[in-house]
Amino acid sequence: MFNKEELIEGLGAPLADTTSIPICLNDNALKFVYANQAFLDLFEYSEEELKGRSLRIIVGKNKIKTVFIEIFHLIRTGKIRRTEWVGKTKHGNQVHVSIEAKRVKIAGKMYTLSIVVDNTKKTSLETKLQKSEDLNRLAEKISKRGDFEYYVDQKRLRWTEGLFDIFELPYSHTPPNWEEQGTFFDKNEWDNVLQTLLNSIHTGDICSFETQMKLPDGRIKYLHLLGKVWENTNVFHGSVRDITDEKLKEKEAESQEQSFRNLTESMPHIICITDVALNPTYMNRVGMQYYGITESDFQNWIWADFHPHEEFDQLKSKWGNVSELKLPIISNVQQKKHNGEFRWFQTVLFPQYDANGSIKSWTFIGTDIHEQVIAQRELEKSNHRLRSLIDASPVAIYSITLDGIVKDFWNPAAERILGWKKEEVIGNFLPHVKDSNIEEFKNTATRTHRDGQLNKVLRRTRKDGQEIMIDVTGGAIYNDLGEVDEILVTLMDVTELYSQSEKLQESLKEKNTLLQEIH
Repeated sequence: MFNKEELIEGLGAPLADTTSIPICLNDNALKFVYANQAFLDLFEYSEEELKGRSLRIIVGKNKIKTVFIEIFHLIRTGKIRRTEWVGKTKHGNQVHVSIEAKRVKIAGKMYTLSIVVDNTKKTSLETKLQKSEDLNRLAEKISKRGDFEYYVDQKRLRWTEGLFDIFELPYSHTPPNWEEQGTFFDKNEWDNVLQTLLNSIHTGDICSFETQMKLPDGRIKYLHLLGKVWENTNVFHGSVRDITDEKLKEKEAESQEQSFRNLTESMPHIICITDVALNPTYMNRVGMQYYGITESDFQNWIWADFHPHEEFDQLKSKWGNVSELKLPIISNVQQKKHNGEFRWFQTVLFPQYDANGSIKSWTFIGTDIHEQVIAQRELEKSNHRLRSLIDASPVAIYSITLDGIVKDFWNPAAERILGWKKEEVIGNFLPHVKDSNIEEFKNTATRTHRDGQLNKVLRRTRKDGQEIMIDVTGGAIYNDLGEVDEILVTLMDVTELYSQSEKLQESLKEKNTLLQEIH
């Protein structure tokens, strides 16, 4: 749209010639009139694809009003208030940018110049770091764990509060140095810890190992350390967990199901082993915490106390079938928590057999799915309300693909106005769009896809052959990638309104003719 001399005069030679800084020009309707190659590359468009298009394809339709407000503020004050924006590329990828905007005059007209700084990588890293910090903070509250970071280039060490707790030291912004930490370990053990950490730092591989420390009062703590150098950095991030309790339990139970206990104690499920009569002989800590019991309560255990009474008879019947079918039984049931709350669990009960094929024990695994069940029910309730609203609407409502295939909505009003039943149209092309209307429909669908919505008054034929005038509004429905998935259509019969309008026009025409004859 502009030649080189006009750009240099309006923007200045540095901006007009830049190939590294993304810049663009928009007219007062926020349509692109110019974008340099750096801007095109950033948002993955070609010059032909972007030129004349609205800024909405970058910022999205929900933010375009905010953009207009900022432009008005720019015109009044010479600056914008909001500089940080999130846009989308042609292929739906998010781009985080900082914007410097000003008004420029080129070839006698005013345009908005945007100078863009790509902050996507920085924002992504900051988000990951924030999520990591939040997760660590939560984890340290519910587990005996502490994290540390070692900045290799600066030889600087940082501890979280959890690590001070493990070493039983008062919290400080300055953690003990390597030599001071070594006093908590046997020399050979500490040498091995340092060597393992150095190898991980040099190779970039994940290190994971267990060690033990000795406190000044002689107590032993068992630790698990997991760490790795963050990608594209020289920062080693490690996590240390106090596993003393687990280790002591393992030592006590080495002769009894050691591998099984290691697995079950680390799983977030309720796991229980019972005898043939379904009396518990083992339950992991997740289960005991949930039910609020200890191993001493096993002898008085009654399964019926932890299920709704109306569900338990059905559950017992299913459990009985396990013996006959010799297959696991999967059920969604409610389990009562120690505080009386019932939560939904997906449970699996399967038998363990001895060498003779007889049942020797039962294994019960329960997975908490309460939030999923409640969310699913709320979704079903919401969908039911929406369907009821659509069915009750006096306006015809249906949804179609870009090719005109009716998807799922075709409410009673659509049946009444157009004459076709829902079962006649679902999965088929719009019945009231005849061959002579195909080209017009394609143009309408294309404009709706491009602009997001469209309103037109059309002449169509009902199933019974009657011609009617309909006021049609189409709105594009976007998927998670920002692409148009379907078009939601609302339709009103305006035949009578148009008929009355035509009669009124004819009456006015006759009166004008009469007045002219009188004069």
